[in-house]
Amino acid sequence: MQRYAWTVPQGQSGRRITKVLQDVTGDVPYSAIMRALRKKQVLLDGKRVAPSVRVQAGQEIRMPWEPPLERPRGRGGSEAELFSRFDVVFLLPSHLCVINKPPGLLVQPSKKGEDSVVNRFRSILGAAEASGLYPAPVHRLDRNTSGIVVVALSRAAQHVLHGLLSGRGVEKRYLALVAGVPPAAGEIDRPLRKDRRANQVYVDTEGGQRAVTRYGRIRASGSLSLVEAILETGRSHQIRCHMASLGFPIVGDRKYGGTMEGLPSPRRPLLHACSMTFPELPGPLSELSGKTLTAPIPLDMQQYAARHLAKDTFVGYNVATD
Repeated sequence: MQRYAWTVPQGQSGRRITKVLQDVTGDVPYSAIMRALRKKQVLLDGKRVAPSVRVQAGQEIRMPWEPPLERPRGRGGSEAELFSRFDVVFLLPSHLCVINKPPGLLVQPSKKGEDSVVNRFRSILGAAEASGLYPAPVHRLDRNTSGIVVVALSRAAQHVLHGLLSGRGVEKRYLALVAGVPPAAGEIDRPLRKDRRANQVYVDTEGGQRAVTRYGRIRASGSLSLVEAILETGRSHQIRCHMASLGFPIVGDRKYGGTMEGLPSPRRPLLHACSMTFPELPGPLSELSGKTLTAPIPLDMQQYAARHLAKDTFVGYNVATD
């Protein structure tokens, strides 16, 4: 097997090798990186390496993927170009970019060369000078969930935001159209377990991870409701599974039972990450302190609600116009 050599730069020192490889390889899926580590296809200073090992500047990684081109490590393009490829909600130059992800677009690629938020950012910006950091989303949305995605453009932003978004530091609100009429408000505290082979999540009171979702019913008509959900934890498919477990699945979510008699089924689960509210933040991220960023509600949700719930369903919300 051919292996390509790459020397760890100072900006990557102290990071887990899995994270470093994700930065270096660009669009190689995480599953392929883990498989290569298990099969001893990745070497650190000539020796097999475990996924948990943290690398140091100057060490040599040998891997089965071609490393980035040896070119000046400046930006591959202008940050202004982001506005032509994304619906940009907020841009803090050289530190972070917040976008409104359209439904159907992956955040991380599942195979090499696949269209995704990650690959679009990397094709525009390249890697940051000195650190070798490629633009990196600090959280994920499902392919068919629309809304806010935060992408770190600097190591400092990545460190601060990853910690906030993996905990309770940022308030994340979602809007969903659900089948049925749930109670006016409630909290769902049900542990979840993911079946990775089926890519599906189940309530599991024995072996699941704690998952908490707060929700409120905004309006309802007949067998359709608009709800707002706030994540207290960030498990995969959390809102989708939690609402279905109450008997009110998200409309269009075939995986969790979101089909309705008498109503057409949309092409995707009608779930939208509508806003994030940030706490006080340090240093260069202080511009985000206390801000609430909102992502316009996509046209497919607006149109479905107008036809089957009420024409003024989203009055008062930030809505997409084209």
